[in-house]
Amino acid sequence: GVTYWRTGDFRLNPEHPPLAKLLVALPLLAMNLELPLENLSWKTGDQYTFGAAFLYKNRLPPDTILFASRCVTIATSLLFGLLLAIWTRRRAGPLAAIFALTLFAFDPNILAHGRYATTDLYLAFFFFLAVVAWNRALRRATAIDFAIAGLALGLAVSTKLSGVTLVPAFALLCLTRRPNATALGRGTAIAVTAAVVVMLLLYRGQLYHYHDVMVASLRHAQGGQLTYLFGATFTHARWYFYPAVAAVKTPIGV
Repeated sequence: GVTYWRTGDFRLNPEHPPLAKLLVALPLLAMNLELPLENLSWKTGDQYTFGAAFLYKNRLPPDTILFASRCVTIATSLLFGLLLAIWTRRRAGPLAAIFALTLFAFDPNILAHGRYATTDLYLAFFFFLAVVAWNRALRRATAIDFAIAGLALGLAVSTKLSGVTLVPAFALLCLTRRPNATALGRGTAIAVTAAVVVMLLLYRGQLYHYHDVMVASLRHAQGGQLTYLFGATFTHARWYFYPAVAAVKTPIGV
């Protein structure tokens, strides 16, 4: 994230879009930290070696650097909960809002990822905003609402590649809302334009880097990732992996 801000070069960690990394790096910009750009790892794009040099051989202790970055995620988690409560209250009343906020605040996934300098919490946050904004746009059918939905869509897909699953989510909402075809076509064009503008701004006009994201993600998927479940490890996920994880990690109350 710091290298993105200070050099405009996106060579490190091309597997994920830049937004979450830019956000968690914001407080670090005021710390006058040293970037080891002379390190061979910068030239080769070795994010792990470069990251270790940046974190453990800098002018400030690693815990100080990490805590500053994690504060951004913690603040975003708090904002997430606040917006969730407000949205639920407007739709279903204060009791429902308290209930929804309680489920959110005690969810082990939120408790875990809501304090790390990683991408997951940010994707969940922008995914929520995008669905809410698109639902509102379909109901009101105004240009500004479609633009806001597109803005949220752009933020989500600029956080993690899996944000593109918002496209079928938006399509399902269209089926339930059954909007006017002409208004939907115009609104979709506005939303897509807004999303592209967001991505262009975050990539500093270098939108071709999103191709690098897709290539890196596909390469990762082909190579697999070491996974643990029910006492066994494997490189490529089994068909039951996600249903099992959802069943185990979703609180009984939910």
